[in-house]
Amino acid sequence: MSASLDMFMVSLACDCPPRRLPRPLAGLWLGMKGRWGDAHDAVEDDDHWEAALVHAWLHRAAGDDGNALYWYRRAGVTPGCGDYDEEGRCIARLLIDG
Repeated sequence: MSASLDMFMVSLACDCPPRRLPRPLAGLWLGMKGRWGDAHDAVEDDDHWEAALVHAWLHRAAGDDGNALYWYRRAGVTPGCGDYDEEGRCIARLLIDG
């Protein structure tokens, strides 16, 4: 795990996301805190694949599998399966470390 990923994960203990997070990471952070509406708002109008991936993850968490599949396809990523929290950590790793 990188220092940046470690810092991101530690920041989840705070009430507010770290400043200057890119929108997809901010959306992921908010989703990991259970702030679904705010998380969705953070990625909703972003056309980049990273935002689409976070968008997919959020819809998967909501049990909206059809919409999640649409967003996974837009992201060009295989749909997530298994543990939702672990997928969130994997997405954070991907967005931070590339």
